[in-house]
Amino acid sequence: MLSIKNCLKISVCGFILLLGGLAYSGEDDIQPVSDAPAQSAATSEASLARMTVIDGEHDFGVIREGEIEKVDYTFKFKNTGQENLKILKVKPSCGCTKAEPSSKDLAPGEEATLVAEMKLKGKSGASTVSVTVDTNDPTQPTQVFRLKGTILTPMRIIPALMDFGGVGHDETKSRSLNVTSQVLDGDPIVKILKLFADSPQVQAVTREETTRVVNKGDETYREITRPVEVTVTGGDEMGQKDAKLFIVTDSVNEPTQTVQVRWKLEGDIEKQPSKVYVSKIKDRTIDRALTLRSRTGKEFHVSGIKTLIEKGTGDFIDVEPVSDSSADTKKYMIRIKDDGVERSRETCQGEIVFETDHPEMKMVKVPFVAVFR
Repeated sequence: MLSIKNCLKISVCGFILLLGGLAYSGEDDIQPVSDAPAQSAATSEASLARMTVIDGEHDFGVIREGEIEKVDYTFKFKNTGQENLKILKVKPSCGCTKAEPSSKDLAPGEEATLVAEMKLKGKSGASTVSVTVDTNDPTQPTQVFRLKGTILTPMRIIPALMDFGGVGHDETKSRSLNVTSQVLDGDPIVKILKLFADSPQVQAVTREETTRVVNKGDETYREITRPVEVTVTGGDEMGQKDAKLFIVTDSVNEPTQTVQVRWKLEGDIEKQPSKVYVSKIKDRTIDRALTLRSRTGKEFHVSGIKTLIEKGTGDFIDVEPVSDSSADTKKYMIRIKDDGVERSRETCQGEIVFETDHPEMKMVKVPFVAVFR
């Protein structure tokens, strides 16, 4: 009768012999376990759809403003995968663009086109629009097609709105705008004949013009820039002011262009910034610098500071003087601090009021907005 010990010996020996027999009889037929998933993944990848862009960007060159209403181009792409390529979504970058693919379901090896159209009305200078196409290609599910070019404008004014901010009643401020013309050789250049405003506080004069030659592929055009210096002078009546600056030219289509001019007539003390905005994240203290300055260099003193909260609650603002203040300039640090009030999200606003001994401005108000989040 075999003992348990002898049975165990026989079993172990049998198992070893079995392994040896397998290794001897089928060594060349055994595949490494790690190779099987790699082979499966490769087969899976080869069977997926692939979008290959044949032509994804087109430059239509240089076009005069008003010469044509729109440009279009036919882009090409191909399904180089092993499954059907599906167009899921086509998204133009703006309302001036539309695009339509010739097919939304491409068999393997099939080519298709995407016709993109861009309206030129309202466009000037270098312009680019794009069309984003979403597909079922897992390697690159989004492709972007671009249509670009240059629209030459006979006259363009930048900026069309000039905001001078605060202006003291004895102060003069100047800003510049540019009147540009882009022309091909032989095209007439728009000339400025006259500048005038509907307010005596606004004056404008032209400065020396410059010419730049721009090479655009096989085409060349010139860009003429004429700076115009606009000056605003103060007055007696405080408050917001608006005026129109008229630029009269020899243009046949649009002989007169209008530029909006804005400023706020204030007293002698200028505040920088004119409004304090702080977005406070929880458990942080935020500082903002504030300066009060006499535009005419008059000496003044601040006798008191008050914080008026018009919206919201809490005691979260400190106004601290800065040591390098001078006789005509006072510097402060506006500090938004943690006041212990639990806020998930709240917008507080109000005014910081400075009481002064300035003969013209006994009180200076600085609005503030504090957003807690």
